[in-house]
Amino acid sequence: MNASFGNPHIQAYDLDTGVAVADFVAPNKDANRGRANGRGIALVGTTLYYSLADTPNVYKTDTVTHADLGIAFSTPLAPGINSLAWDGTNLWLVASQPSDPNIPADDKIYKYSPTGALLDTLVLTRPANSNLARDGVEITPFGIVADRGSVPYDLFDFSGHLIQAALITASFRTTGIAFDGTNYIVSDAVNARLAVFDTAGVFLRSVALSGAVIPSGIVDLAVIPTPTSGNSGPQFTAAGVVNAASYASGVVAPGEIVTIFGDGLGPATLVSLAVSDAGIVNNVDAGTRVLFDGIPSPVIFTSSKQVAVVAPYFLAGKASTQVQVEYQSVRSAPVTMAVAASAPGILTSNASGTGQGAILNQDLTVNSSSNPAAKGSIVVIFATGEGQTNPAGVDGKVAGSLPLPAPLLPVTAFVNNAPVEVIYSGAAPTLVAGVFQVNVRVPLDAPSGDNSVVLQVGNALSRTGVTVAVQ
Repeated sequence: MNASFGNPHIQAYDLDTGVAVADFVAPNKDANRGRANGRGIALVGTTLYYSLADTPNVYKTDTVTHADLGIAFSTPLAPGINSLAWDGTNLWLVASQPSDPNIPADDKIYKYSPTGALLDTLVLTRPANSNLARDGVEITPFGIVADRGSVPYDLFDFSGHLIQAALITASFRTTGIAFDGTNYIVSDAVNARLAVFDTAGVFLRSVALSGAVIPSGIVDLAVIPTPTSGNSGPQFTAAGVVNAASYASGVVAPGEIVTIFGDGLGPATLVSLAVSDAGIVNNVDAGTRVLFDGIPSPVIFTSSKQVAVVAPYFLAGKASTQVQVEYQSVRSAPVTMAVAASAPGILTSNASGTGQGAILNQDLTVNSSSNPAAKGSIVVIFATGEGQTNPAGVDGKVAGSLPLPAPLLPVTAFVNNAPVEVIYSGAAPTLVAGVFQVNVRVPLDAPSGDNSVVLQVGNALSRTGVTVAVQ
């Protein structure tokens, strides 16, 4: 889909062939303003949210009937809204270029609910030589991908911190970006084509567009699930199955909490876990089940675009497993995932996979830059992906009674790449099996400020980029 300059055309193209399958002019609630400059689009089911460069409103239209659904909500962004993205629950917006060249572009991205409640504001730091409003923004399992008014696209965590500069580069002027669960698709702003890149930013192919007139260039993109007859059911790929703490993909481990990104996985509004009277997290939630080799797993939360579950402990010793998502009795196609003995990921305070870890100080207060841990004190690190335990893990059980399960594999912790004393590693009381805690002693020689922390379970290491604050 694209929202192009001039009257905002909404167009849909087959990504394999590049042939247009739909083309209509979006309803314009502010037609009396004169020229409408279409900028951002985000697709939520059959409802398409779109924005204009010179008005602060977010509009809605129906992609099937093309009916005008009015103004979804208004914002204070000026002069308008340059790009939209949908994270499965909320919309993310960036402001358009100021008409006065002496006014710098807004470096912020704004998170809004579909009804217009401002939920968060992040600053995405840009290079000093760039002063263009961002044209393309996408929310992915790996973080926020945003351009600098054109290429390159940078990757940020969900606190706005830069993870990777110039993740995607190109020799042509780009604007829109979309993520289909496997690859990034970016638009050539003037040459009627799309470019496909993998998650490492490696160029894969171009898609020339045909079958419809693109009035003044492609501005923003959204992905439409492939239509099938009847209820196509939940859809996801292996690339969309990630560690819920680190967003690392490729394998699953027994007891690992995994998040699955896709489409049609559950209800439109997120629903959290339910716990039975026996202290077991239910394996069905709001009509969603996730099955590993046909066995349902505990559901942590579910929504249309993402669902989180605990991989069952019976996976221990297996080489692979078939994963399926079921919603309202309709199952997805099976997706094969490799099974690892462990796949540790440290939980982070902002759920981005990087930055401040989900860590408690010795007095059980939350570790942070404003509340750092004393040198020589004990901190509690929360993580997932420890693998099978002793006693054997019970799927969905909330930890409480002794003995608390401990990982079968050895656990090592590193602060600033140096091993540190591990006081305890095992189940986290009151939390579901699959969350484990590692109590470590902060080195006496640790520098003040943010210190990197990594866990190793067996041969597997957690991702770098997580920190603990030290006095």
